[in-house]
Amino acid sequence: MASGYVGFWIVAFTGKLPAGLQGFVSTWLRWGARSYGWLTGITDEYPPFEPDPQGFPIDAVTPVNESPSTGWAVAGIFVFPKAFCLIPHLFLLSFVMIGWSWPPGSAT
Repeated sequence: MASGYVGFWIVAFTGKLPAGLQGFVSTWLRWGARSYGWLTGITDEYPPFEPDPQGFPIDAVTPVNESPSTGWAVAGIFVFPKAFCLIPHLFLLSFVMIGWSWPPGSAT
């Protein structure tokens, strides 16, 4: 997630995403798809963390965007801090949900 946020800044200022960062994000997303397949029981083989695993039954295709939009990159820069500020809210909301779902009269 942090590499994606760094990518927003790079695209906002240069207009292009470096090939190394694009490869890292692609590898991470593809491994996420393979591990989700393993977690849901689609395959019994543990997913390898490789850029291009041969013979693994699950894979994802991540196309390379040759001309990324600087406008969307700037929008992504301002969305991340808002999502980061949600963490304390969700933490407190979890306590509210626990209190709401606690059965009344259970402490006897």
